[in-house]
Amino acid sequence: MTPFERLDAHLLQPFSLDYWYDVAIERAQELAGDLDDDDFRALAAAWPKRPPAWHERLVHALRGAPGPRSARILKELILACDDRVVLAAIDSLNGLDDHALPEALDDAIAARLRAVAMDSEVTGEIRDATLARWQALREGGRVGRRQS
Repeated sequence: MTPFERLDAHLLQPFSLDYWYDVAIERAQELAGDLDDDDFRALAAAWPKRPPAWHERLVHALRGAPGPRSARILKELILACDDRVVLAAIDSLNGLDDHALPEALDDAIAARLRAVAMDSEVTGEIRDATLARWQALREGGRVGRRQS
């Protein structure tokens, strides 16, 4: 089984919400961290065929692979999926390094993030901090995130 196939199978498991957030999310992030270029190509081809709950889990899993390849997938998901996926993606965007964040964000993505009703004050703060960091990077600054 390829790393993508392992991640795909994991995301399709019928985990309860508690189990997902307490245990399975960490395994999903580990599996995402194992993806190589071929796996990301398979992921890019497969995600549109997966159910919304899988999309939401995927954006959490991509926190384990915070580079440019994840950034491109997050961007596609944010533009194509419902607000629940966008809300889940905010934390993964925030976890992207300085090299990857500009890959994930552009004006259309920033507008999409601003348009989504925040489910909590904390999520709004994370969104705002991520957008501010992206703006600083656009203006040529470094803001102290690791490079991968």
